[in-house]
Formats: sequence, C-alpha cells, structure tokens
Amino acid sequence: YKIFIKKIVKKNISFFSAKFFFFFFRFFSDFFQFFFELSWKDNYRERIKCEWRIVEQKEFVEVGKKDFTNSYLSFYDTIKDATKDGVDAVLFGGSICYVPNPYDYLKEAILTNSPYIIFDRTTVTTAERDRFFVQHVPPAIFEASFPIRNFNYSNLLGPFKEKYTLVEEWICDLQNDVHGTDMGFVFKRKSIKP
Repeated sequence: YKIFIKKIVKKNISFFSAKFFFFFFRFFSDFFQFFFELSWKDNYRERIKCEWRIVEQKEFVEVGKKDFTNSYLSFYDTIKDATKDGVDAVLFGGSICYVPNPYDYLKEAILTNSPYIIFDRTTVTTAERDRFFVQHVPPAIFEASFPIRNFNYSNLLGPFKEKYTLVEEWICDLQNDVHGTDMGFVFKRKSIKP
C-alpha cells in the first residue's frame, strides 16, 4: 500500500484531498500504524490532507470517540454513518474475512459510490466456493479463536463488476493463512475519467 500511495501522489491524483473512509475491524493493525506514519512522519500531514473514518466494533468506537478522535481521525458504528457526506476511498484492511455477512458490507461499500475501493490482506482461495476455518490467536498474545472466511476469488470480485474496474491486485508479503493467499485489490469506479 505504501508503493500504491507513492504512485498516486506521483501522478498528482487528488486521492487524499478530502475524506478517506477506512473499514477497520482489527483495531491496532499495521494500517493504523500507517495512518500515524502518513500523518506525522516527515510532515506528511502538512503536505497531504488525509481524514480517516474508522468503522469498528461498538466498544472500539466508544473508546475511539473518547480518546482518539481529532480533525484527522473519527470513529463510526456503520459504513452508512461514516460515508454520509462522501468519501474518496473505502479501505478494507484485513477485515472483511472476519465479519458475518461480508457480502452485505461489500454492497454497502459499493453504494457509497466512492471513487476507489481498496482491499489489503484479504484471504482468497482457489476452491470453488468460499471456505471457512477457525483462526487461533497465539497464546503469547491472548487465548482466542475466530471464524475466518477465505473468499473464492470470483465471489469476492463479482459484486464490483457492474460499477467498478479492477485496476491493481497483489499478493501480500506476509502470508498468515495456510488455506489461502492473502491478496490486495484496488477497484476504480467506472464513471471516473482519467
């Protein structure tokens, strides 16, 4: 994603000029780290105006609103609330595999009419249909397990065909799931002119 950001900035695309919606289900992921890097390191904050709107679980939204909200960072319970006055991009950072009814979230993302929809660290499989597994958190972190969906490649990309074009895809450097491949995708709304 850092390379993608550099490409966009090089091309003078006003990708970060207004609002950036970020669907974020794992609170302290590397994207959160990336936000702080982009906002603070090397005075990026002064050169690129970037606003992050994080959709998260209720408990995290409460803490986020109380302790972290500022002019660059805000928290919401729903995609609809986060995007009601428009966004430049929707970003799923390793999150869509963990939510119930993920295709409903994909439909909601499409309904935002965001110019871009981006996925990173999304597990896909070559199986004929989506597959489900249990992901175990290493005990050194904390004891827990979560259901995880590995998307059939075509199933994941299918909802975007009518309104979006796939413009970039990649295999992530870090592979966490032995049952699939973690990938990233950038979709561009078809009505956007180059």
